[in-house]
Amino acid sequence: GSRFKRTVSDAKDKVDEFDSKFSLLTRYSNYGTLDDSVKNFLGRRGVTKIRFVLSAHIPEQIPDISIPEVAFAGRSNVGKSSLLNALGLTTIVRSSNTPGLTQSLNFYRLREVLSMCDLPGYGFAYASDNKIQSWAKLSDHYFRTRSILKRVFVVLDARHGTLDKDEDFLRKLSEIGNAPFQVVMNKADLVVKPEDLARQYQRVKDLVATLPGAVKEVRMVSSKTGAGISELVEELMAMSDWKEL
Repeated sequence: GSRFKRTVSDAKDKVDEFDSKFSLLTRYSNYGTLDDSVKNFLGRRGVTKIRFVLSAHIPEQIPDISIPEVAFAGRSNVGKSSLLNALGLTTIVRSSNTPGLTQSLNFYRLREVLSMCDLPGYGFAYASDNKIQSWAKLSDHYFRTRSILKRVFVVLDARHGTLDKDEDFLRKLSEIGNAPFQVVMNKADLVVKPEDLARQYQRVKDLVATLPGAVKEVRMVSSKTGAGISELVEELMAMSDWKEL
């Protein structure tokens, strides 16, 4: 009866305690030592911190939001959705094997203190010219008019660095000048030779150094292993309305 219930409850508390201490490291072996503030912000694995808000297909559908916002952009197949999931230790952001699945501006909330916008991938091959034009127009409107936008994270595949479309996009953000933008090189775990990674990293840094409005720090991450994720989370915390309890 009651003794059995108490035993089950105590066991559950022990499991919860263990999970809260080790779940981050279990999922992301390369997280390294985490500050307590980052642990508090990320919370426990399995507790959803990211909430889907809505998808905007036309400018009129873009939500009116009062909290800070960051945006994630990049070519299709660079792992944007996986990166968003890694930042919230969740699986709510949809990813696909078909490049260009994101056909709208998809808005999410992280811990109710930061809005995140997942933008359509550019450079995709699975859409008509009309579709591509309408997505480009929607994204352009968003970048030029979004007053709460704190930063645009431009996600690259670390194996390839910047391709022509990436450079065009970065120059466009620099020209618009509405919000700072920062390059995040994802899939770093897939680069076999360290010297290849170093070469791509330096190329990206050299380009970023020439662009007004660019954050000079280039982030190197892996949404698969968790490498570099905690540093990126710290940047999100600093831009959010998060307050330590």
